Amino acid sequence: MITLDEMQYMEDIQLLKLSQANHACFEILVRRYRQKLFMKALSVLGDNGEAEDAVQIAFLNIWRHASSYKPRIHATFENFAYRVVTNAAINIYRKRKRMHARETSISFEDEAYLNVRDARGDSNKEKYVHLLKECVGQLPAELQSIMRQRLEGYSNKEIVCTEGISAAALKKRFFHAQAELREIVRQRLKEKTPNAIGSATSVDDIGLSSRIVTILRKRRGIVTIEDLCKHTYERLLMTPGMEAHLVDQICEKLKRLGLSLCT
Repeated sequence: MITLDEMQYMEDIQLLKLSQANHACFEILVRRYRQKLFMKALSVLGDNGEAEDAVQIAFLNIWRHASSYKPRIHATFENFAYRVVTNAAINIYRKRKRMHARETSISFEDEAYLNVRDARGDSNKEKYVHLLKECVGQLPAELQSIMRQRLEGYSNKEIVCTEGISAAALKKRFFHAQAELREIVRQRLKEKTPNAIGSATSVDDIGLSSRIVTILRKRRGIVTIEDLCKHTYERLLMTPGMEAHLVDQICEKLKRLGLSLCT
């Protein structure tokens, strides 16, 4: 019988192998890594309660798969535990994001601005809203009418009455109008941008914040768009100092360029 004192000096892998037969072994692993995993989850989620949930899920998954765990070459149990808790935190974050998307609504003007803002990251909202209103004039007549009313602040109920159509029909027209409008605005922006964005373009030139650029360069050695697109969402998220909302910003910038992270 292994004593508790002996367990304290055992390596992580040994404790993990014995954990399903002896829960005391797993409790030692929990005590060793709970705080470290909590801090990692907190860096992703920014919420103490959700970070605690991620740690619990991570330890449960580790225990369930203890018997089948095979350490990678040059990888430690700590590396493995960080991957598991990061994945748990990402899943919680994505679930929260989906719920927030269902519960939150923004004005059409804000939505359109967010979708058509220049890839260079210009944050002059008034400039692009003005451009948006100009581009409405290039839409088909039936779509121009509802978009102008929406930009002037009319509610859906008011537009339904003035147009004499059903709420479902209005929703469908909005969908088509926004899709066409985004394309029109992108073309206008493209005409104003003489140099096309290429794979050799620096990450400094696509509108990322200085904080993100610094993390990418110093922690990952990422200098160009080509370097960036070779990384997965999960790998970027495991970068020291990187948070989920920052990776989401990177994904949005790449999406506007017709690019994406590696899958």
